[in-house]
Formats: sequence, structure tokens, C-alpha cells
Amino acid sequence: MISQNLKSETRNQKHGLVFLIVSLFLVSYFNFSHAQTYRVAFYNVENLFDTLDDITKNDNEFLPQSEKKWDAYKYNKKLQNLSKVVIAMGEWESVSILGLAEVENNTVVEDLLNKTPLEKLPYEYVHYESQDQRGIDVALIYRSDHFKLLSSKTFPVENSRDILLVSGILGDKDTVSIWVNHWPSRRGGSFETEPKRINAAQILRNEIIKQVNNNSKTKFVIMGDFNDDPDNKSIEEVLGAGIDGEAITFNPYLGLHKRGLGTLTYKGQWNLFDQIIICSNLLKTNKGVLHLKQEEGQIFKKDWLVNYNPNTMKETICRTYRGPMYLSGFSDHLPVYIDLTFD
Repeated sequence: MISQNLKSETRNQKHGLVFLIVSLFLVSYFNFSHAQTYRVAFYNVENLFDTLDDITKNDNEFLPQSEKKWDAYKYNKKLQNLSKVVIAMGEWESVSILGLAEVENNTVVEDLLNKTPLEKLPYEYVHYESQDQRGIDVALIYRSDHFKLLSSKTFPVENSRDILLVSGILGDKDTVSIWVNHWPSRRGGSFETEPKRINAAQILRNEIIKQVNNNSKTKFVIMGDFNDDPDNKSIEEVLGAGIDGEAITFNPYLGLHKRGLGTLTYKGQWNLFDQIIICSNLLKTNKGVLHLKQEEGQIFKKDWLVNYNPNTMKETICRTYRGPMYLSGFSDHLPVYIDLTFD
């Protein structure tokens, strides 16, 4: 009897020790992950308008009485859809920093953060009204326990969305600047509208040069819907040009584009307009120094975000509308992300 009790006690001690080791491992893993790796993402959310008429904006297409019949049900469905993408993209840890394009105002950003499952996370946001003719802006949301806001401002781009600059401390360790962009569209022809995007790229580059000249160790991330692919002139030549022969930016999405991958489709072809570009300082992989975790950027593409047509053997993205037809989808773009780490 005593022997059996001793065996039982010994077995329980072993099980307890195993449980303790596993528990400590899991705690240290998640704490380490939380403290060391940060997911930085961008998402063009496709016309996130509220249902109210704003006489200062061209929002007539997204009202209850419009052809699209944009009402409270569809608006709330859109918010829930977008939150699902953000949560899924975060995987084990929620996204630390997320740039948004095509938001109408601060109300829709607040609704996304407060009227969906995202309300359980400590997200805050930065948004400014721009002079965009369609009434859509860029914004940045961030986890306040991952990123401490220091400052923000905007830079105007003629007849387009402002460029948003947000600076803060990531992981209580390093200062990072985030540039959020949504450059002029190709409506009217890609060649005819290219000068507008080159102008936006030059405005951004000029400001980055000032930042680099002021502090050669500065760290920044450029994200956005550029309406150009990684090998187009605005991205490759303007932002990819160096200072005194030394490149100041690196595009983790160039390789994906060369392999035919993309974030949106047009006439059955993929384009990679949504990109996250980093400064060369984030390529240094010294332990304890903030750097890019994987050299290649990521496109968040799940089966539930795309439709496959077996007849054409083509994929299309599950968007909210196709013309006036309501499709109850997510967006006409796929989101992109990178991971920054101190490991």
C-alpha cells in the first residue's frame, strides 16, 4: 500500500513537473513573442464609408438611397468582415501596426475598433481629413501596448490623399516612423496618370531624405496602395534611388511581383500595388537591434478571401461590390504584412 502511494506520488510529481515546464515554456514563448516580434501591415479596405450624407464629400454612392443601397446592415457586415481579416492576419499575436486606405472619416475607424471583436484589443488610431475628391483618406491603427505614439503629421499630394507620417516607439526600445500612402489611381490610363504617382513618390522621397540627413540611423517603414507595381518607375527609380550611391530603401515585395503574385486583379491579371518598403537600417540583423525578420514580404491570402473560377482558371478577390452588385465580401485588395523583430 505504501509502495503504491509512493509510486502514485512520484508519478504525480513527474506530471506536475512536466506541466510546470510546459507552462513556463508557453509563458516565456508568448512573452518573448509579444516583446520581440511585431507584425506591421497595410490594408486597402475598399470604400469604408458610413451611411450618413456628408455634404463636404462625394459620398453619394454610399448612402441608403443610392444605387448601391448602402445601409446599416451592409456597413456593419463590412466592419465585421474587416475585423475578421485583421484578427486572422495577426495569428498568435494581433497586428501591432496597421495602415488603412479608403476610410471616409474617423467615425468608420472608431467603429471598426469599437463595434467589432477588435474592441477587446488596445487599439488606438491616427487619422486626418485630406482633400481627396472621393472623400477617402488613409489612417493608422496601432496597439498602444506595442507602439507608443510620439507625433503625427500629413503631407499633401495634389488631387489625392495626403501622405500620413506617424512616429513612435516600438516595443519600448526603438523609434520608428511609419509613412502611410495611397497614391493617385490609374483611372484614365496607367501611362497618362503615371506623372501623378511619380509626383507623390518625389514628395515622399524628399521628406525621407530630410529625415535621413537629420539622422543617418533613422528607421522607417513606407506602406501603402501605390497604384504601381514594385518595378514601376515611381517605386523602383524614385523611392529606390540612393543618396551618394547608397540605397536608402529596400522593397521586400519585388521578388513576389516577379513571380506573378499580387494583391488585386484587373482583367484576370494580378497587380502588386500594396507594398511595405523599409529603410536599409532595418536590414541589419544584429540581436537586440530592430530589423526585418524575413527578407520577403507577405501577402495575406486565404481561401475565404478569393474566389476561383474553374472555367477561366482565374482567381478574383471577394470584394464588397462589383459595380452596383452587392457581393458581401471584404475588399478588392488583399492585405500585406512584414514582421519586425529584436531577436
